[in-house]
Amino acid sequence: MMSDSDDSGEDVYQSFSSVIYSKYCEKTEEIANTLSLDESGRMWINYAGKPGDYEYISFVDVIEGKVDPRIFSGCVVFAGAYAAGMQDQYSVPNSSAQMFGVEIHANILQCMIDDRMPLPVSRLTAALISAAATDERGGHMSSFLIIPELANIKEHLALAEKYSLGFEYNDYFLPKMLDDEARLQHTIEEYKKYSLPDYCTCHGDFFDVLVFSEDRLIREIADKRIRQSIDTARKAGAKAVVFHTNYEPALTADSYIKNWTDCNEEYFGGILKENPDMNIYIENMFDRSPYMLKGLSERLIKYGNFGVCFDYAHAMSFGRGTDIDDWVKALAPYIKHMHINDNDLENDLHMAIGDGKIDWNRFAGYYEKYFYKSTILIEVSGIEKQRRSAEFLEYLRLLG
Repeated sequence: MMSDSDDSGEDVYQSFSSVIYSKYCEKTEEIANTLSLDESGRMWINYAGKPGDYEYISFVDVIEGKVDPRIFSGCVVFAGAYAAGMQDQYSVPNSSAQMFGVEIHANILQCMIDDRMPLPVSRLTAALISAAATDERGGHMSSFLIIPELANIKEHLALAEKYSLGFEYNDYFLPKMLDDEARLQHTIEEYKKYSLPDYCTCHGDFFDVLVFSEDRLIREIADKRIRQSIDTARKAGAKAVVFHTNYEPALTADSYIKNWTDCNEEYFGGILKENPDMNIYIENMFDRSPYMLKGLSERLIKYGNFGVCFDYAHAMSFGRGTDIDDWVKALAPYIKHMHINDNDLENDLHMAIGDGKIDWNRFAGYYEKYFYKSTILIEVSGIEKQRRSAEFLEYLRLLG
């Protein structure tokens, strides 16, 4: 129940979760989502995870100063019982284990923030929704994508058809392509001669694209390349465009991090407002940890068309000083798109998935818990590597 009143009906009491959500919206200056309630005024809970999925920290450790306060930055923190003896555990529909009450409240708040509040529907309505979710070719749209090449477009289309894959175009991020209007338009037109997947994305220019540079001329060319990339993605029929963080990880001074964060927030905040029809994703590149990207994401998440493109392979190679579990948990609230390929855990090799040293069983666990709503590019070039990658993902039951 979101609210209740006393016997007189005069005093109305809001539920704990709804009060926290109101405070959250005040703090973030977000417009509150309209709560989806049933005829009895109840909100059904769409659980974000199973019991124990939310990170919890001993209150005693906090009091004794054993916990770095920075981990609470940008978070909503619930204080409550996490001991069986407190008798605050309840059965939940997505697990045989019981969930503590404080974690249930966290799940309710997550529903409100994410605007994903389910309502019961009839079987007929459910069937109609399922039918509407299929694409025009009659198959369910997959969350996975591949990189097409015009020279072998028919083979890429056949593979896409087999596994219901989308495309992410890598044809347009080179500066010499962006500056050659005739070649650019010709490439777009050549692709459009074919029946392309319904969902496609684009990789934007990332060479020396430094919107945070101290040099005005460099900022101007970065702005030009970003706008060219967005315009090209729109012409190509893409729904999203990917850019890189592009910072120098060896520079760790607070002033550098603050400048990078402030400049990116100001610049991309403007870009996101100007292009509400285009999703803008920012990808970790040489980043050694997820925390700069997380800090920026906390500021940009208020824009509905912003998201993180989490390059899992980059995190495994360039960010190997930070455990992959920390990467995933830090960025999970902001991830809308991913890049995956394999490597030797040291170099960015773009090997077929399953050919390197990345633990893909561990990835599968993360997928089920955090990534199942994300679009995911199988970022390998060449039809053979794409086919082997797709077969491996099918073996893991992530594809097909």
